[in-house]
Amino acid sequence: MKISTVVAARIKTCLLGLTMLACATSVSAQSLGSVVAAKQNPLPVYANPDAVAPSNTVAASNLPWPIKESKNDFFKVSVGGKDVWVDAMDVRADRQSVHRCSAMPGAKDTAGSPGAAGKNC
Repeated sequence: MKISTVVAARIKTCLLGLTMLACATSVSAQSLGSVVAAKQNPLPVYANPDAVAPSNTVAASNLPWPIKESKNDFFKVSVGGKDVWVDAMDVRADRQSVHRCSAMPGAKDTAGSPGAAGKNC
């Protein structure tokens, strides 16, 4: 009976940890920000975020460009109605971040808990 209680507690801890990880890593398209400036003009663009060489160049105009996706240090943006990838090192992005401070159900404040000191994030 004692072993099953310990196992149940560990499973609960793992599930809580996985839930926190999933919440921390989920990013909506609206919170990715925008490309607000290009470091060169014309700007090299890529067909995909794994490409080694640029597939084309575009004029760095009509900024800002909303970032649709971020992968491998590349941003997917729409330029002239076409989706392209730009290298994050070639542009300046205004990245937005959103955080939420909420206690998890059944969580206890301990020194290892985020926000345990003064109930802050």
